[in-house]
Amino acid sequence: MKILFVQLRFESNMAVMGLSSVLNAHGFETEVIIIEGEPNYADRIKREIKPDIIGYSAATVDIKMLTGVNHTLKKHYKFLSIFGGPHPTYFPELIEEDPDIDAICIGEGEQALVQLAQDLAAGLEIVNIPNLHVRHNGIIIKNEVGPLIEDLDSLPFMNKHLYDRYFHNPYLLENVPIRFLSSRGCPYKCTYCFNHKFYQLYGIKGNQVRKRSVRSLIEEIKGVKQDFHIPMVSFVDDIFCISKKWVREFAPIYRNEVGLPYSINTRPNTITEEIAALLSMSGCYYVTFSIETGDEFLRNKVLKRNISEEGIITAANLLHQHHIFFATGNMLGIPGETMATLWKTVEINQKCAPHYPWASLFQPFPKLELTEFAIYHGYFNGDFGAIGNDQFTDSPLLLQDKKLIVRFHKFFALLVRYPVLAPLVNLLIKLPLDNVYNWIFKKYKLRLNKPIITADRVEIEKQSDESIITVVYFFLKDLMKEKFDAIGHRKSKKKK
Repeated sequence: MKILFVQLRFESNMAVMGLSSVLNAHGFETEVIIIEGEPNYADRIKREIKPDIIGYSAATVDIKMLTGVNHTLKKHYKFLSIFGGPHPTYFPELIEEDPDIDAICIGEGEQALVQLAQDLAAGLEIVNIPNLHVRHNGIIIKNEVGPLIEDLDSLPFMNKHLYDRYFHNPYLLENVPIRFLSSRGCPYKCTYCFNHKFYQLYGIKGNQVRKRSVRSLIEEIKGVKQDFHIPMVSFVDDIFCISKKWVREFAPIYRNEVGLPYSINTRPNTITEEIAALLSMSGCYYVTFSIETGDEFLRNKVLKRNISEEGIITAANLLHQHHIFFATGNMLGIPGETMATLWKTVEINQKCAPHYPWASLFQPFPKLELTEFAIYHGYFNGDFGAIGNDQFTDSPLLLQDKKLIVRFHKFFALLVRYPVLAPLVNLLIKLPLDNVYNWIFKKYKLRLNKPIITADRVEIEKQSDESIITVVYFFLKDLMKEKFDAIGHRKSKKKK
């Protein structure tokens, strides 16, 4: 019995690696294929891989492309298709809308996928598996969700070798080995997130965070260190510091047994003097926490973040005092956004002085509380087809000064770092040079990201202190390189 996971692009999918390891532990063969790197993917699947089950981990932004891939494969090959991930979990009607989908998984998939593979291998019917909605004899059998996996230590370590075939891709080679999860879940109820809806699905109202033991996590990292050359460790939990007791246990053990620099995500209110000291002592060199917006009403009433400006700035100051670099998360173009609220977000970031003031544009995915708020108040017309393929290019909301807000987003990080640019940016956002602004945004984003994933403290320090002249030189040098590369490419084509 072979299970194939299909991905659209080169990215490190931790859900797929986790599912692969669980299936392997039960004796099943797994493989992944990345469409971006396989121009003849359908032929390779049919002639070489020959899977019994093909699984798709589907986010809403990718669902159209993934169902299209599944439709193509169904024309050429016989297999059982199953969709899991955020989109099927929150939009289970997917299986009713697409006859090429044989099953969907609601919520966590480890136990359901193992039982599915076992029942198929044994020639049994697959209609009574918790978490699955299954197409059977022309009808959809809808099973209730089973219990969450409470003991995360019971799961095998993620199968990072699943991507061995694709490690020629620099992004995968840099990102797959370094990423780890110490927990699942988040207790907060921000209106732009699905986390609390996930727990409503399971009928859970109490503790919504499940944490691995420190020993389990340390052993996984040590194993990966033996298999890969990794310069750092990236913990991608929603809130790494949710438990002070856990961090107190983790810090000395990690320092003594792993000793690599590491990065985390957390909330400002979890960063205390004690936690900042423990993080610094144990090798944490980078923290990401979200501000989202500098406007108090939007942040705490509309987004329900429940974090004060004072608390955000206190967290930033503690990180500075303990020599920990950090990025802030910001979401522009939210319902109610104006140019005035955008400048408030710039100002609070300037007070925090992060290395990287990261920013996205809000996308109104269906069933989000914030999306419902946007529709009710006339900021969104409910056309979900207008949602883009990423969270950086455009906004589908009906905002006053929408074009200005979208263009402002492209200069956000530069404005936080260099306030002197404000008059120029105020002029530029009135001009329809969107391709230029997108180029500037992408280049600067890549520039700031690069030293983070390699734990290059020297480069991060240099970037934190560099002048606007250095940044302008960077853009000009990159522009000239692209121009010369394009000329060389044209000459090469002429010779052929």
